Amino acid sequence: EVYLKKIDENNRPVVIDTTMILQNSFSFSGETPALDMYLVTINGVGQVPVILEDGVIEINTLKDSVQFAKVEGTEQNQIFTNFRLGNVKIGKRMQAINQEFMEATRSQDSVNMQALRDEYAELQEENKNYMVNFVKDNPKGLVSGMVLNNLLQTRALKASEVSEIYATLAPTVKDHGSVKKIMETINAMKVTEEG
Repeated sequence: EVYLKKIDENNRPVVIDTTMILQNSFSFSGETPALDMYLVTINGVGQVPVILEDGVIEINTLKDSVQFAKVEGTEQNQIFTNFRLGNVKIGKRMQAINQEFMEATRSQDSVNMQALRDEYAELQEENKNYMVNFVKDNPKGLVSGMVLNNLLQTRALKASEVSEIYATLAPTVKDHGSVKKIMETINAMKVTEEG
């Protein structure tokens, strides 16, 4: 079975539709709800994040590696896929540094540990810059609004910087629930930054 799930206000996935796999294929059809992130669960093995929008969305995967599914077919999902690909590259580099750090810790190599801390800090800055540039380059992408919200919540950027980028987002992105909250948070942060 295949489940289409939406994340509720308590951050829990709720099944909103189900279908069956027939001849290695499945489909959902009907009215497209407001632009949002959903999860497709295939045979209870794994979940694939997708953005529902008008059009044909293709999910290509092997049944034992659902988490590596390729999602194509619509503008929002292509933007999201592009973001994920760039993020995975940086994530793999961070994992490698963490592994090296654990080895340096076991061998009590304090010089290497410090070098790895410095390298990790540089990579975090690179990741922040990747996210900022991605949002600026993709103002129509729902994922851009979500990433901008994350940058704000983690205080990776000042409120004034987020506000400037927020102004460039497409109206459809600004209408999304978590993205709508950005301006409320920005206004609260400005008071803190000024005070």
